[in-house]
Amino acid sequence: MIKDSASSAVARDLSTEELPPSQLMDGVKRLFRVRGFVVGFTILALMIFGAIFAPFLTPHDPYEITRGSQLLPPGGEHPLGTDQLGRDQLARILYGSRISLVVGLVAVAISGAAGTVLGLIAGYAGGWVDEVLGRLIDVMLAFPGILLTLLFVVILGPGLVNVMIAVG
Repeated sequence: MIKDSASSAVARDLSTEELPPSQLMDGVKRLFRVRGFVVGFTILALMIFGAIFAPFLTPHDPYEITRGSQLLPPGGEHPLGTDQLGRDQLARILYGSRISLVVGLVAVAISGAAGTVLGLIAGYAGGWVDEVLGRLIDVMLAFPGILLTLLFVVILGPGLVNVMIAVG
């Protein structure tokens, strides 16, 4: 076997060269140049921050009903005012965002896992299995999403877990 000295020299040169900048970092930098992404990312980051630090951001209990402080305007002790039962609106928004974020994350995880599994089955099996799964997905997409979600909630029953499954 004859070794090519030129190719081994090129291999040595490539192994000692510095690696190019990370493609991931390039992608992140490009994303942060898009105004819509920055706005959405900022809103999501604020929601997550508010959900995590809700007990520290507001001294009020979101479920505490206070007589005499119904429908107060924003300002002072209640930055966003109170509702018809005297509950602090800011506290209710911050604590409610916890539930909203969990429901959203679980629903995305369920739909992502189910879609990946069905896509793998359809791609691997092919043929009639692919056709049947494709037609089932077409039927599901023909109905408005909210109707299917309501149908699943009716079938599964009330409850937060069932809502997460239905949305997913």
